[in-house]
Amino acid sequence: MSSYAWPFSSRPASSSSGFSPASSYGISCPPRPVWRAGAALGLPVVLAWFLALDPARVVLGGEPRDAFLARRLDYYPYYQVVNRDLPPTATVWLIDMRRDTYHLDRPAFSDFIFEDYTLTRYVRTATSVDEIRARVRADGITHLLVRHDILLDYERSPIVDERRPRQENVAKLELMTAFFTQDTRVIKGDRKFWLIELPPARPY
Repeated sequence: MSSYAWPFSSRPASSSSGFSPASSYGISCPPRPVWRAGAALGLPVVLAWFLALDPARVVLGGEPRDAFLARRLDYYPYYQVVNRDLPPTATVWLIDMRRDTYHLDRPAFSDFIFEDYTLTRYVRTATSVDEIRARVRADGITHLLVRHDILLDYERSPIVDERRPRQENVAKLELMTAFFTQDTRVIKGDRKFWLIELPPARPY
């Protein structure tokens, strides 16, 4: 048994002692028939999920891999554009994209836990688009792939700080919107995602 299941012991007690992890916490385990009934009730759910996934078509060669991924991942068509059209030197910043870098063939950056942490920090501390853009360029970012439906929604956006006045939060949302749209090029977009090319640095 994995040690992660036993955080306070180097090894589990022998079953012959009559000890069980549940009983040590005062929890009564249901009898075995109940477990079997629960497993039987869960079987239709698992089967329904498997049928909806339908991986057999890919395994048997009846469906191309890209078609399967596009059917399962609503953002995969954007990854196809990134892999096909962006130069090898491009670096894509994934914001609220579930940190899925597995299917990308280009360098990508994404926050580890809170997927919009870096963007939130940049926007909240900046006073202009140029400030945000300078920090992003310093990170080597050339393109953005974002969930704008979340980021630009006042009720859901991480940019909104409930401790601050609404007027200030609106101003920060407008600043972020300008970062996404000012002098940029939307390579592909819909009601949920934007793939954005950032402008090059201005010559001085």
